[in-house]
Amino acid sequence: MFHFPDGSIGPARQFQHGGQVYPRSFLRQRPNETPEDYATRLAGIGISLDVVSVWSTTTKGHRFIAAGSAVPDGYTDLEPSGQFDVWDGAAWTQDSEAMGRVVRAERDNRLRACDAQALPDYPHPDEATRQAWLDYRQALRDLPALAGFPWGGDVNAVSWPTSPASS
Repeated sequence: MFHFPDGSIGPARQFQHGGQVYPRSFLRQRPNETPEDYATRLAGIGISLDVVSVWSTTTKGHRFIAAGSAVPDGYTDLEPSGQFDVWDGAAWTQDSEAMGRVVRAERDNRLRACDAQALPDYPHPDEATRQAWLDYRQALRDLPALAGFPWGGDVNAVSWPTSPASS
């Protein structure tokens, strides 16, 4: 609570440190500000943080807690390593189903891009071209059965079949 000059008491909207007045929002970590940058910004006005980082086990969101305090429920002091991490109750693990969804979505986009080529009345120049398109589409559908699937969810790591259009 803050004691205002008029004698009233209310929530502080600013704080004073080292003879300077700062908005209270200055103490909050800014969106997209790394923990190191946050600590550096506060250190720049003489505030040192005796804190540790914790991450939400559901959103992977980061926050600080006082060093030596208990990690709150729903948080861990183990940092997630990537976008496909899920908390299993004891550690972050890779969600291979989510990785597979990313690769399948790209595969589905490639299939949609050549749907017309599979129509029986599409005017291919010859039967070999028609068969090349059918083989290409089958190779796309077979990707989830290949060794290495889902390739860490990285669509750039997939050995995509070559489209007959680029041959």
